[in-house]
Amino acid sequence: MNGYDRMMLALDREIPDTVPIFEILGEHLREQVCPGKPLPDPLEEGRLESLREMVKRFKGRKAIVFAVWSSFIYPSFLRGFEHYLMDFFDNPEFVLEINERFSRNYEKQIYAAAAIGADCIMESEDFCGKTGPFMSLSHFKEFCMPGLKIVSKAAKHAGLKFIKHSDGYVWPLLDCLIGELQADAYHPSEPVAGMDIRKVKEVYGDRTCVIGNIDCSHLLPFGTEKEIEDAVRQCVEENKPGGGYILSSSNCVHAAIPLKNLLAMIRAGRTYGKY
Repeated sequence: MNGYDRMMLALDREIPDTVPIFEILGEHLREQVCPGKPLPDPLEEGRLESLREMVKRFKGRKAIVFAVWSSFIYPSFLRGFEHYLMDFFDNPEFVLEINERFSRNYEKQIYAAAAIGADCIMESEDFCGKTGPFMSLSHFKEFCMPGLKIVSKAAKHAGLKFIKHSDGYVWPLLDCLIGELQADAYHPSEPVAGMDIRKVKEVYGDRTCVIGNIDCSHLLPFGTEKEIEDAVRQCVEENKPGGGYILSSSNCVHAAIPLKNLLAMIRAGRTYGKY
């Protein structure tokens, strides 16, 4: 059984031979782990070249995950975060229009990614801070869910697994993100935001795979290899029973995390992840 087999079984909430490991690598590590030319500017024509390279190198051996967004982060970049949230009140028609334009753009990228050979789509919008969502639940449903439904339906229609990422304290939104979107997996249950991945699996594990959640804010940047091993052992042993679990950090492997600590997490995952 290889990495692709393990990942796809876990996303189907079945039991592989060992817990699969998934990670988002910061650019500082991509060149060390996957040598080659830098990733292209997402606005350039070569946006999908890195995906083509990953398919060429890893198709059938690793689960290939292509990240998209939908209808929050990039509109807020254009308008400014505060102005964009004020638009929810002052200019709702504009918000709906611009959100759909962005979502339809990512819809096209999803179908293109599927044609190239991606296995999974990860929708990567963050809707929450460490204390809760950036907007009310009613505004989230009105302005954000339509775009999320566009990309999730595109992924399903293209035959791809759909992973929903969102940092922060996400509990108020999980019924929407997991229930309504029918996400195959939720990532990452950020512990410093009060997200308990065990509880997420208890509540939603019959509907989705959980991915997470080794702390990347302090433990992975500054912890010892023994501390990382202990955290991985606890997380894996608590979440692997019954399948439907994938080990990862609590967000991504960012520039403050040394490669040796990433490797310590992977080694521990392989040691304690066996079923």
